[in-house]
Amino acid sequence: MPEVVGALPEADRERLMAGRIAIGDTPEMVRVAWGRPDRRSRILRAEGESEVWTWFDYRSEFVYPAWRPVSPAWRYDRRGRRVFPEIYEPERVLVPVLRGTVEFRDGEVVAVEQPVR
Repeated sequence: MPEVVGALPEADRERLMAGRIAIGDTPEMVRVAWGRPDRRSRILRAEGESEVWTWFDYRSEFVYPAWRPVSPAWRYDRRGRRVFPEIYEPERVLVPVLRGTVEFRDGEVVAVEQPVR
């Protein structure tokens, strides 16, 4: 990768180091700007076959699991059955959030998509 960055003009080098991708960039230039993609897929379009790279960011969210008591403390109900208290602990999960996609055709970027946040 250093040889790719070193061979570029100064303006392109600064743009890629700032994480900005332009139409016509090569896959090596995109890797410099955004790193390795999380997912790669191929799409067959009328214009020809395209390769789409996708990146995700991950955020942490709390999810309440169904019927998982926190405390092992229990009591008896009116019929003499053990009943656990209805106190639940949330579970932390990682949720993928789309950072962006880049579409390549013939080794060049033809489309860049970044969601507005």
